[in-house]
Amino acid sequence: MIFQLPLRWALIIPFVLQIFAAVGITSYVSIRNGERAVNEVAGQLRREIVARIAQKLSDLVKTPLQVNRMNAAAVGLNLLDLENIPTLERYFWNQLRQFDELTFISLGTEKGIFVGAERLGDGTIAISRCTGETKYSLETWNSDERGNRRQLLQSKPNYDPRHRSWYEMAATTGQPKWSEIYVMQTTNRLSIAANQPIYNAQGKMIGVVSVDLALTDINNFLKELQVGQTGQTFIVDRSGLLVASSTDTKLLINPSEPTSERRQAVASESPLIEATAKYLIAQFGQFDRIQTSQQLDFSLNGNRQFLQVAPLTDNSGIDWLIVVVIPEADFMSEINANTRNTIFLCVVALGIATIMGFFTSSWILQPILHLSRASKAIARGDLDQQVTSGHLKEINVLANAFNHMAAQLKTSFSQLEIRVEERTRQLQKQREFLRTVIDSNPNLIFVKNITGQFVLANQALAEVYGTTVEEIIGKTDADFNPHPAEVAKYLEGDRQAITTGLAQISEETMTNAGGEVRYLHTIRIPLPSATPQVLGVAADVTDRKQFEVQLQQAKETADAANQAKSEFLANMSHELRTPLNGILGYAQILQQASDLNPKHRHGIQIIEQAGSHLLALINDILDLAKIEARKMELRPKDFHFPAFLNGVAEITRIRAENQGIDFDYSHFK
Repeated sequence: MIFQLPLRWALIIPFVLQIFAAVGITSYVSIRNGERAVNEVAGQLRREIVARIAQKLSDLVKTPLQVNRMNAAAVGLNLLDLENIPTLERYFWNQLRQFDELTFISLGTEKGIFVGAERLGDGTIAISRCTGETKYSLETWNSDERGNRRQLLQSKPNYDPRHRSWYEMAATTGQPKWSEIYVMQTTNRLSIAANQPIYNAQGKMIGVVSVDLALTDINNFLKELQVGQTGQTFIVDRSGLLVASSTDTKLLINPSEPTSERRQAVASESPLIEATAKYLIAQFGQFDRIQTSQQLDFSLNGNRQFLQVAPLTDNSGIDWLIVVVIPEADFMSEINANTRNTIFLCVVALGIATIMGFFTSSWILQPILHLSRASKAIARGDLDQQVTSGHLKEINVLANAFNHMAAQLKTSFSQLEIRVEERTRQLQKQREFLRTVIDSNPNLIFVKNITGQFVLANQALAEVYGTTVEEIIGKTDADFNPHPAEVAKYLEGDRQAITTGLAQISEETMTNAGGEVRYLHTIRIPLPSATPQVLGVAADVTDRKQFEVQLQQAKETADAANQAKSEFLANMSHELRTPLNGILGYAQILQQASDLNPKHRHGIQIIEQAGSHLLALINDILDLAKIEARKMELRPKDFHFPAFLNGVAEITRIRAENQGIDFDYSHFK
């Protein structure tokens, strides 16, 4: 049934929808523009943050390299004496005081001497040395306010800087180089060392200067950055290990242990950093495949995240990735507020439009409701209806048309009743005629639905089932036929016709009410209708079936008689051929005797001819039997017809003489 909208709502809804659509489209455009602005602002903010971080890191990593160049130059200009250990100690001590971001400044020589100054966790500066005076043990001393050694803190024997990784790397590369990030044992913090070889005037390496940079300053800088409201930034190396982050997440797995390992970004304590790292791996496969700055976005717990990743490299071995991630929600607060205001305005506009539409529709609907009540009265059969005019021109035209229609409808209804009665009588006669034709047909006629229920049946079918036509309608064959196999075959035939849409012809059996089995030749035709139905016409072919059975029995009897005849002929041939061959053979022997007179010789010839003719007759009888059995192959053959006639005449003459009859035969040449 088609949904019908009341006129009141048909007047109110379009008016409301227009206002709602105008406000909604305006709001949608505003929101979309806001989202585009958010994307642009987010992209710009990410670029600025990445640029600030890159600039800060560049400044940080430049300082250790500059200090190394200064120290190497001082040695090369003989401003520093590698043999003057106290001067080196105070020199490195003063450099640490000048550069707060540095944690260790040291020097190792080809003679195995090592001198350095280290900033401890409490901010004090310790002096380390390994010389012949210390018997090449590494001693660590605290210092006074002038940089002089004051108290021995620890001593490690057998220390040789030449066998340390930082020294060997500088000696191998021959140029300034950054070490791998490592954990400083004295402070248990991540650090990185810049190493540079020192050469004398002859170009021979005489030592390596090294400056350590603690990554704590990078952490502090990232924490001070304002990345949106809840955004985060972090730095990873190409293996995915965290270098620094803007959160309090631990960069070491077990910071309290001296052998603590660095933490992977995908195992970060920060869910946002962990999700970002996993997304980058899923996107690029490995961190070392990110070679250019990329602006991306992904979803975390249904919330969109703006992401930028940019490489940070230098000529000395720094190869890190700067990652900035900002939740979209940080930029959406104002847009969400605008959305709430828009929804509020839509609701207010909707309410005002609904109230105005209600009063307007009530004024328009009053005359229409009068027309509606009059129409319902006509529908109930009360055709004496008239409606009064209203204040609207269109309603007046509608009222006049309705009154005119009601008058015409009353006249037409009276005429229609007369015509309906006449057509009803004609239809009843046609139905009775069709019923008579169907019931007078000796064939079984029926119409069934897809479930096998009878929709129509004739008298012949009712008689077979021993019931009435009225009793059959609405029931199935199973209600009258006690044989499930027959019923199943009927139902299968019905379904085949309905499913394929093609006529089905079949031979079936039906057990009637008296228990007699009848043979039916049934045709099923699918009927085009809203519900699948099949028309069936079944002819009783029981007499034909019985005739076929009798014919088969007669054929079997004839075949048996023919077989007996064939056996008789075979036996007769054997019984006759044996003595006949003896007679013919004896006659041939007698013909060879020289003492026979002509009369006896002529008689012997007649015996031979008669025997040969009899043998030919036996062969002909056997040939006829073969022809009947369709086993004889006839082939044309030439023979002497006069001689054949003479032989027949001679045999006939002998039989005639035995009967006392004169027989004479002659032929023309």
